[in-house]
Amino acid sequence: MNSIVEEAKKWVGYLEKASNSNLNDFTANAGDNNYTRFAVDYCNYFGESLNIYQAQPWCAMFVSVVFANVYGTGKAEEMLGGHFAYCPYGVANFKSKGIWKTINPKPGDVIMFKDSSGTACHVGIVSEAKNGVVYTIEGNTSSSSGVVANGGSVAEKSYSMSYNRILGYGNINYKEDITMTQYEELSSKIDSLAEIINTMGQEIAELKSAANPMIYNYIDDNMPDWAKATIQKLASRGGLKGDENGLNLDENMLRMLVINDRMGLYGE
Repeated sequence: MNSIVEEAKKWVGYLEKASNSNLNDFTANAGDNNYTRFAVDYCNYFGESLNIYQAQPWCAMFVSVVFANVYGTGKAEEMLGGHFAYCPYGVANFKSKGIWKTINPKPGDVIMFKDSSGTACHVGIVSEAKNGVVYTIEGNTSSSSGVVANGGSVAEKSYSMSYNRILGYGNINYKEDITMTQYEELSSKIDSLAEIINTMGQEIAELKSAANPMIYNYIDDNMPDWAKATIQKLASRGGLKGDENGLNLDENMLRMLVINDRMGLYGE
């Protein structure tokens, strides 16, 4: 949950844009036309059409993108019960997943606000909850007190837990989840361990080979091709006779004999 709060806080101060320009800049091209980088990220993450979601209210897209930034698309959808750009859909997701509650918020929960009809109209992320106050980070709001839907910026807010505009909370389960950063770090450690184990295996094989060298008693398929001609030459001339077990040559002896042969020590 700390990772979600930290990711949300990174965007505090971001202002929506007047047009489809400078979307990644926090303050450039500020306006009130609902153009944001969060719409772009939302559509890229979840396969939605930018033509539909850009220049639309973006508080819910902000929440979905923050979760996808931290946990990846699939895990974010699992945790939220599905991505959403419309607050009532978010509430429906939470209820369907069985994670909806109306009291006792905790950091990392998703807070839903309601309009005068009781319908969900705005959403944010709980950053802290203590002493009867819930602290939030919200997209498409302002620093003014109370619920400000479509306010144009990412801002930190606070409300009394008894505030009558709070509809409820998505009680996100973080117990068994790791962030993308943690996953990448774990994968890197696993790769490093695999490399160490592989290296150790090679070294052990080399030690075994040194302790128990391969012995070549015959000119057969076991003997390296590069050595056969030399050994055949020496055996045919009576230079290599071996014993009752065969030629009794190891690889170092083969290499020495082949080198000597290539230097012409054994003639043509």
